[in-house]
Amino acid sequence: MLLNDDMKLDKRIIERNIRSGVVGPKEFNKHIKKLKDLSSESEKIEAELERISHQLPASPETDEDEL
Repeated sequence: MLLNDDMKLDKRIIERNIRSGVVGPKEFNKHIKKLKDLSSESEKIEAELERISHQLPASPETDEDEL
């Protein structure tokens, strides 16, 4: 699979790319140092999580009566 520079440095897969040799640690650190600090532009949000009391199915099943 061919990855462009943005994809191979994507936060979601960077660890895998470093382990597999697609990206070297030096290249990754260089990329991180070039990023701007945007923390001053962020907004704080609050969220409440609700515990689900029942087991979710392994695969989605639909009941025709619910459609």
